[in-house]
Amino acid sequence: MKELFTKIWYHSFFRFLLVGGINTVLGYLVTLFFHYGVGFNAQVAQALNFVVLFPIAYTLQALFSFGAKWSWKRLFMYPLSNIPSLLIQLIVTTIAVDGLGIEPYIAYILSYIIAIPVMYIVVKKLVGK
Repeated sequence: MKELFTKIWYHSFFRFLLVGGINTVLGYLVTLFFHYGVGFNAQVAQALNFVVLFPIAYTLQALFSFGAKWSWKRLFMYPLSNIPSLLIQLIVTTIAVDGLGIEPYIAYILSYIIAIPVMYIVVKKLVGK
């Protein structure tokens, strides 16, 4: 059992999911703050979440998920890796909120879940060793 746990723990996808979960919770809270606290529309709130949290997300993914050396160059390239995810999240949020009438707090969660597989592939290519 210990060997299985060790094998899972040291797999980058598991660590990516763990860090992604932390980033998602932080992002969700920041997005809710910008939407409900400040009053921005759903898409602006989600975009601001991206801007505010990308340095934290990059640092956690580089150091913990992929064991890569932290660098300024990769930090500034990291937002490029998140563009596919951001676009997916914005499209899902727009369809869910404006098209289907789903509450923004639910739409945000759906958008994060749908973007996860895309993000793993893109971030692994950019941040990985």
